[in-house]
Amino acid sequence: MPVDQKRGSVKTAAPSGRVFELTMREVDATDSEKLAKMENITVLESPYDIYDIFGLERPSEHITKKIRERPKKEKK
Repeated sequence: MPVDQKRGSVKTAAPSGRVFELTMREVDATDSEKLAKMENITVLESPYDIYDIFGLERPSEHITKKIRERPKKEKK
């Protein structure tokens, strides 16, 4: 699941919660397009797309939101 599937920039967050912006390089976007055209290759846009591939029900938004909002573990 390459993050650089689409041209432009995207805001994302690190596990620590720090928000930053990624700018995709043209070469990486082109390579993602080439991968998507290859036989027997499926490029996912989201980790949840895997449920569709296997014909499984996706987790509810409530569950995924609950996981994102759980307290972070302290570093030792």
